[in-house]
Amino acid sequence: MIYNTTFHIEQTIWNESLMFLKHEYIPKAMADGKLQRPMLSRVMRTDEHEGISVALQFHVADEETLSAWFDTTGHELHRQLMLRFGNAMMGFSTMLEELDWEK
Repeated sequence: MIYNTTFHIEQTIWNESLMFLKHEYIPKAMADGKLQRPMLSRVMRTDEHEGISVALQFHVADEETLSAWFDTTGHELHRQLMLRFGNAMMGFSTMLEELDWEK
């Protein structure tokens, strides 16, 4: 399974928030081994005057593992994001199931 969070980030905090994701959020999210293989992608748009969006994805074994991660690390990381960036960085999460496109 893939745990995806898409963040919408105001231009004024773009550099700071990107550094936070790369150097603090991702390493802390992976520290206990429940989330693996991170991928950070910029959502492409033609007009970014209202902000920039990025998608952060991790592979996770199953929903139970993700739930255990939320109970420990996930809620604390969300709290840190809110304290540091408030409404200037908002996100929503989805679970994705990888499908075998070759069969």
